[in-house]
Amino acid sequence: MSILDSLKEAITQRPVHLKNRTSIKLTAMQSIS
Repeated sequence: MSILDSLKEAITQRPVHLKNRTSIKLTAMQSIS
């Protein structure tokens, strides 16, 4: 879960391109599953 939290913080702190955000989202979803 710490990895997901770090990703959330990175996304919140830094505006990311839609493509990057989507990739991170998919990666996070895969990590949860």
